[in-house]
Amino acid sequence: MILSRRSRKFLRRTCLSLLLIIPIILFITNLLLSAGVLSMFNDKSPQRSLRKSGYKRNFRIDNTVVPNIAHYVWMRAAEFEFHHYLSVLSIQEYLSPRRIYFHLYTDRPFFRGRYWESVRKLPNIRIIFEKSDVKPYGISVTKLHHRSIVARLHALQRDGGVYLDADVIFLKSVEPLLHYQTTLGKEFYGLSPGIIFTEKNSTFVQNWLKTFKDYDPETYDESSKFLELAIKYQDHLHVEQDNFRRNDLHDLADDKCENIYHGYCDHKFNYAIKLYYNFYSRNISNFSLDDMQTTFGDMARKIMNTEITHNYN
Repeated sequence: MILSRRSRKFLRRTCLSLLLIIPIILFITNLLLSAGVLSMFNDKSPQRSLRKSGYKRNFRIDNTVVPNIAHYVWMRAAEFEFHHYLSVLSIQEYLSPRRIYFHLYTDRPFFRGRYWESVRKLPNIRIIFEKSDVKPYGISVTKLHHRSIVARLHALQRDGGVYLDADVIFLKSVEPLLHYQTTLGKEFYGLSPGIIFTEKNSTFVQNWLKTFKDYDPETYDESSKFLELAIKYQDHLHVEQDNFRRNDLHDLADDKCENIYHGYCDHKFNYAIKLYYNFYSRNISNFSLDDMQTTFGDMARKIMNTEITHNYN
């Protein structure tokens, strides 16, 4: 088909216009996506909205803003076991903290066992006996898990630093995470409070504590409040999508909780891994590691073979 001169001229103008307009449309679309605007229209689920907007955002700061200190919180007396010992050794190696604070919320004699005797001799260990009653905004928090969360938030709000559950092991340097205001990791269907990196007096932690203003142990829904908070203050939050969690687990009802003790799972990109040791029925000590050709065995041997030579002044 032969086009007329007028048609050819119109076609050329149309093509030129499209060449100019398409890049502009793509540029505007990318801006809207990066701002999380479009996710509001194509997904009403709060959790998916967080994944689409908050999980992809990057607020890295050139200078480190998270203080180089670590926090553990213990709500009751306990045997200081081998996996607790590994946790402390791992943060010594991969965080090199100036101080490691043990916040103890009981007046009873606390730790027992030979592993505690080894840890307490480390020069950067500090033990703080906190008041046993946890009262954010004057409201008594009664459930043990909720009390533990408030306790860790109080410590982080006051001093900043890194909180980790006592069954968390660091696997490589976490220095890159010291450049964000607050960092959390994804776990199963939401975010985990088991590993928290945050600056002192952080906006996110302040507002997290405020969710306990109307605390009622029967109605306080930690998951929904946490998710709403993460979406609302996502500009102050960095989320590690995969590098804090075990990729062999989908939920705590999963039979795979013991996988790392019996076989191997890929964790080479992880900053940290949570052991869920309470779900494992067998007691492990450093004397059984030689015969343990598993993920846990490999991690534990690597940490045990590391000499701690850091300066904690």
